[in-house]
Amino acid sequence: MKILTLLISAFLICANLRSAHAADARSPVEVYVWGQQPTSAATEQTRWQRDLELRPSNTPSDVLRLTPGVIIGQHHGGGKADQILFRGFDSDHGTDFAVFIDGIPVNMVSHAHGQGYADMHWLIPETVDRVEIYKGPYFAHLGDFATSGAMNIITKRRDKDSTLTLTGGSYNTQRYVGIFAPPESTLLRPYIAGEVYYNDGPFKNPNNYIRYNILTKFGLLQSANSNLSFLGTFFKTNWDASGEVPARAVRSREIGRFGSFDPSEGGNSERQNLSLIYNYTDANQSFNAQTYISWYQLQLWSNFTLFLNDEVNGDGIEQRDKRFLAGNNINYRRNYSLWDLPMESFGGFQSRFDHIRVGLFNQTDRRRRETVKNNYIRQTNLGWFVQQEIRPTSWLRTQIGARMDNFWYNVDQIGAVAEPISGDGAATIVNPKLNFIFTPFSDNNVAKATNLFLNFGGGFHSNDARVFVQDPDKKSRVTGAANWALAHAYSNVWT
Repeated sequence: MKILTLLISAFLICANLRSAHAADARSPVEVYVWGQQPTSAATEQTRWQRDLELRPSNTPSDVLRLTPGVIIGQHHGGGKADQILFRGFDSDHGTDFAVFIDGIPVNMVSHAHGQGYADMHWLIPETVDRVEIYKGPYFAHLGDFATSGAMNIITKRRDKDSTLTLTGGSYNTQRYVGIFAPPESTLLRPYIAGEVYYNDGPFKNPNNYIRYNILTKFGLLQSANSNLSFLGTFFKTNWDASGEVPARAVRSREIGRFGSFDPSEGGNSERQNLSLIYNYTDANQSFNAQTYISWYQLQLWSNFTLFLNDEVNGDGIEQRDKRFLAGNNINYRRNYSLWDLPMESFGGFQSRFDHIRVGLFNQTDRRRRETVKNNYIRQTNLGWFVQQEIRPTSWLRTQIGARMDNFWYNVDQIGAVAEPISGDGAATIVNPKLNFIFTPFSDNNVAKATNLFLNFGGGFHSNDARVFVQDPDKKSRVTGAANWALAHAYSNVWT
């Protein structure tokens, strides 16, 4: 109730600010014009805010579903990261599908539950401005986990109105969303959103799933060509789950479809992010630099095989992950002419540092019985990429690129465990990229909007540090891909 009271108070304050601003109708208004970079593949596309308005989204899963070819599954009370199946790939919880929110990586390396675990529940759908979608490993600026594809979700820098939304539904579903968006001329141009979500689910044992989210954005510096902004997010959740239900037990009526043999399953998680983003753009070039830090923790209780291995205590496990991560994203793009040929050079550097404590324990009713694994992990990933675009004719764009990623791993054992693991190592992987974009017709606007794409590239996902230090040959899984497509941009037909 305290949170609801705060949201209502923020809404009322915002309403007063908007009334004061409306009194001066002659105040100057800043106008922003947004353009879209020409695509490199038919599988590269952007979903804008209009798509979200036509397909209302109440959960982060709804935002993921904006990607054509994505199938989403949730099997653990609502709080676990979604299961992602994309273009024939079982990407598990993100192993082969990279996800970013405002440039901050969502996927977790060397995670307690699974490599590439991507928990998006710290996203508030109403704050999404656009979704950049990349299918295939053809893009030089995308590295680890971008095997089948990737998604970068960009949140709004501000909203036109402050709002308070209350939603309710079946299974005791409750959702409260408040957005505070004062006038553009307000000091630091704050944009603040909060969400509280609760759901019991259809099972006999309620999910008791509750989620808290806060997003804050501030504009620190602003000029005609550049801006410096601050982003901060807070996320916390906990839930119960009913777990596995054997079909034979349901058929024999030993248990109902919505019953449970182990209702102690469930979990809790939280994540906080801080980020500074600088952008500079003029007629010929653009420069972007970002630094971010995150704190994350997950405690997950599961029982996949019930009493198969231990008929007395059961096969329940606890997976524990607690980490601090930090990183940087820097890229530079420049357009120019060389020997009367239009050129574009694009390059950048990315870094990520993870300091992790990760463990696996046997448990009964959420009480630990035995430590199976318990490790400190320090993992570093540095990535460099370059791409050169050449336009030898008006109907052809050629992009030649490459990406190099370096990894350093260090794994330390904590205490006495059933399966000790320790060691260190390093690995390097290089992936080429080659794209051809043909515009064979130029008779009219309809013809000009038709392109033929040929794409070739390699992608990868890194392996868990605990796997690599035991077997250096398992440093990563590399995937090569080729794609051709004929695409037509309908939005350009009438321009």
